[in-house]
Amino acid sequence: MDQPKLIEAYARLRSLRQHVPAGHVDLKFVGEFHEILVLLKAASHIDLEHFRIPSEEIHPAVTQRVVHRAARSAREVTRAPYCEGSFFLMKIDGVMGMFELLTNPTPPGKVQIGFNPPGGGQS
Repeated sequence: MDQPKLIEAYARLRSLRQHVPAGHVDLKFVGEFHEILVLLKAASHIDLEHFRIPSEEIHPAVTQRVVHRAARSAREVTRAPYCEGSFFLMKIDGVMGMFELLTNPTPPGKVQIGFNPPGGGQS
């Protein structure tokens, strides 16, 4: 495994996990996640395609026309394409869990808690 790339990817993944907004996740976060997966694949030579957010989980933009009858006005509210937050976090947690198991071999009888990236860093 390429330690510097793996450490960079983990740091970015952890930061993404900590800062992703609740609810609907904008496509910029999905794009960042996919970039991290590419970096992780390059560092580990492990196929991570099954962790990508599939296109069917990207919901289309929604435009809604809001009419204010008393004011005789209307406005449009548009939400950009998004991914459901719980699905997005499930994918992030899956990747983090897999690399925790790969990078933290635990002796029999000892319970390992948390992820210590290669190089001795703490999570």
